[in-house]
Amino acid sequence: MFLIWRTLEADGHTVIPFGMAHPRNVLTAYDKFLAPGVSYRQPMGLRAQVALARAIWYSPEARERLKRLLAEAQPDIAYVHNIYHQLSPSVLEALHEAGIPVIMTLHDYKLACPNYRLYTEGRPCMRCVGDGFHHAVLHRCVQGSRLKSLVCAIENTLHRRKGAYRSVAYFIAPSRFLYNIMTRAGLPENKLLHWPNPVDLPPVPRSRDAGYILYSGRLVPEKGLWPLMRAAQRLPQAEFHLAGEGPLRPELEAWCRHQGLFNVRFLGFVPPEATPKLIREARCLVMPSEWYENCPMAVLEALAHGVPVVASRIGGLPELIAHGQEGLLVPPGDEAALADALSLLLSDPVQAAAMGRRARKRAERDHAPRPYLDRLLALSAELLRHDSGTQRISFLDPYR
Repeated sequence: MFLIWRTLEADGHTVIPFGMAHPRNVLTAYDKFLAPGVSYRQPMGLRAQVALARAIWYSPEARERLKRLLAEAQPDIAYVHNIYHQLSPSVLEALHEAGIPVIMTLHDYKLACPNYRLYTEGRPCMRCVGDGFHHAVLHRCVQGSRLKSLVCAIENTLHRRKGAYRSVAYFIAPSRFLYNIMTRAGLPENKLLHWPNPVDLPPVPRSRDAGYILYSGRLVPEKGLWPLMRAAQRLPQAEFHLAGEGPLRPELEAWCRHQGLFNVRFLGFVPPEATPKLIREARCLVMPSEWYENCPMAVLEALAHGVPVVASRIGGLPELIAHGQEGLLVPPGDEAALADALSLLLSDPVQAAAMGRRARKRAERDHAPRPYLDRLLALSAELLRHDSGTQRISFLDPYR
């Protein structure tokens, strides 16, 4: 989102942000219009929980805040990202009433799955895709809570029955895998476009190879961190750097101490300005996910820096890495195969460097920002001319 924002402004366009108020937000001239901050993890009484559930389903306040912003700023088109929960599809209603076309990027599986991940009870799950959302309640798919699962199941059911997303002109699916899931979930195929995410391309893709293995992402079970820890046990000579935070961190650190595993470093949150150097100096990036990854930016950033990737053969990951070309693919959850793939790159820096060069070429070919922005602007211009999202624009969908 920020990459698109920067590139649009560099082209002379005015970008008008709208979202939820939060201390970590970037400050802009439009902050007075932001929807109130909402947290779903803080303790609250029953009355507050009921009010929160209603806001998840439909937030009148977010709608009214956006209406005021639209009246003042008068934008031409809206590029929508994650509006679930904190904003709700009420903002789409405000945009529709103002006659503003909407293009929405799908970053996860929320429209097909109440917990957005297609992952529950420690494994991938497709129960709700194309079926009722009651499975989420039966399996407590949202934070292990029957009540939270019920709220989110009702949310998905209400939005589907009311056609809450029908005013969206086009949905951008960053992976072919997500595209196929969304067609199974009932989104109109003539509104779906498969456009892989863009990524910044640094002028110098590689500095030095410090030889460590880098994981960058949330520390949560579905990211395959337990197989990664057991792979680290098999490779005591390797150095593993884990960048990121998440609820699994205390358990992982305690396990490493108990096992005497001293080759794993937990870096915590790494600020954006320090991330490029951390990526460039890694022997490889590892993405051992056990859930259906879409088009993760961590992988794209590694490709852009000329760093090979070892990843699970699941979800959209095989669309980003050809086995033996830009990196290596292994079965999800297979710690032995993961350790073997990492060992191969550790023992053969020449082959790792060759994969890194191919990774950079792939980033330039498939994920450069300029072609992505050109397609987005051309699609926007077409929508503004026709004032309708009903016509398929096939030439704007080169990945079909």
